[in-house]
Amino acid sequence: MENKKNLYESITAFLILAVAIVISFLAHRVAVFMMDDLWYANNLATLATMGEETGAPLMSARDVYESQIWHYLNWGGRSVTHTILQFVLMGGELFADILNVVMTCVLSTLIVVISSKLSGTTHTFARSAIYVGTVYGLLHGLNANWHLSMYWQSGSVNYLYITSFILLFMWCYVRELSDERPTALKGITVWIVPLALITGWSNENMGPTAWLISVFTIGYLCKKKTPIKPWMILGSLFSLVGSAACILAPGNFVRSAYAENDTGLLMKLFLRAYAEVRSGFDYMFAPVIVLLFLLIIFYPVLKNKWDLRVLVLLAAAVVSWGAMILSPHYPDRATFGTMILLLTVIVSLVMGLHKQKPELKWWLNGAMAVIWIRGMFWLVEYLASAAGMI
Repeated sequence: MENKKNLYESITAFLILAVAIVISFLAHRVAVFMMDDLWYANNLATLATMGEETGAPLMSARDVYESQIWHYLNWGGRSVTHTILQFVLMGGELFADILNVVMTCVLSTLIVVISSKLSGTTHTFARSAIYVGTVYGLLHGLNANWHLSMYWQSGSVNYLYITSFILLFMWCYVRELSDERPTALKGITVWIVPLALITGWSNENMGPTAWLISVFTIGYLCKKKTPIKPWMILGSLFSLVGSAACILAPGNFVRSAYAENDTGLLMKLFLRAYAEVRSGFDYMFAPVIVLLFLLIIFYPVLKNKWDLRVLVLLAAAVVSWGAMILSPHYPDRATFGTMILLLTVIVSLVMGLHKQKPELKWWLNGAMAVIWIRGMFWLVEYLASAAGMI
């Protein structure tokens, strides 16, 4: 019976992953380089001096370097993400499509690994693969704008790619809040420095949020009189440096002048408040509703004790959402990082309920399947539309 169960799980895992990856890869093939991609495919320094019609296409790492110097001074501070973007664009569309699928798998796997730790559950390889395939679909089904955050190449790098780094950095600290001190990660004192710098120098809301998590963790451990490890200080410091470099870039002020409406202070405050409220009741409504139902079942109904690590991730989601009130522009794709934090908690609660209440298994699996199908539906609809069928 156990062998048969493992076989069924292996077949299920293969089908879920194969269907999700094949459909998403085909959708990536349809989603060609467009909009900002066409701009970033050039040496931006030559565009600035020669005009948009005659910019020199990227040919080397030097072109990328020159582009990012100009970009930092004249348009924005996301140097890390846009450096990655320009190298990906030089690789061509097929390379980008394959890398996008790989990074979706990486982020899905990272969410499953972290969720397993949060829920205190262990899984067979096949069961873990089922979770990864499910999360792959949920990334689409709960996404406010899957196209511009995962399939448009500029959005894919700015959100899909960089969120894996951000989530990993956050988890390095959040795991230290466990009741039992976790085993130290190998070599973390060395690799936390580039990871922290990349994390901070990412997005205007997610970078500072990650830094705040590091500060909270250090402060909490100090209060408990728990020894602070050197990597914690290094990570927090370089995360702050990266965030400052991103936010204080001269180009941000240039870009803000273009994005800000020429209205009075009260109208500006109203529009920013409107954008915040809309992101909560529109862009992130689906993951928030799913999360609320699971939280109600797991805590007040089943009377489980709140996990500090879960509370910190939820607080980080709230902070990353609220921080966008400082931005004159809050598009739906910018909620991707916040959605990932919510999704990580959602998956951890599902795993916990699978363990604590096996009788809810089919109800939970059915609900997750509906969201997974919703995500696949958007992709199939996109493919059909591109083929002129609808």
